[in-house]
Amino acid sequence: GRTYDLGTGYGHIAIGVEDLDGTLAALAEQGIEPEREPYSVREGGSRLTFVRDPDSYRVELIERG
Repeated sequence: GRTYDLGTGYGHIAIGVEDLDGTLAALAEQGIEPEREPYSVREGGSRLTFVRDPDSYRVELIERG
């Protein structure tokens, strides 16, 4: 296959999920772990965490509060 350099064109993408804990459990079955435990940006707000895709790009997972 072809190879390429990981660019710096963007920091990450964000994806909204209905169930962050369920999504992380499904990802864990595939060997994908979050960078850190999910956290809320403010009291009662959205919960989020980051994972990395196979090319090491950051993907933000957001569960709306």
